[in-house]
Amino acid sequence: MNQKMKTITKLKNIFKKIDEAQNPAEIEALGVEVSSILEQNAQKPIEGVAEFLLERANILKQKIESVSNNSDVTHKGLVYA
Repeated sequence: MNQKMKTITKLKNIFKKIDEAQNPAEIEALGVEVSSILEQNAQKPIEGVAEFLLERANILKQKIESVSNNSDVTHKGLVYA
């Protein structure tokens, strides 16, 4: 597996863990991992990483829009009104 695929695979795994995180501390720790990967690749950007991050940003934007358009919040099957 080449460097590009390894980096993107690492990021995908971290973002999957972020999606499954149970509390803000977990998300923060995973965010530090993402920052570290991006910092490591700052001098030699890897093709595909920017596209992956843009895709994740769009997913987050959709989630935010969904929450802001709905007064009820559903998390893990529970509805909070």
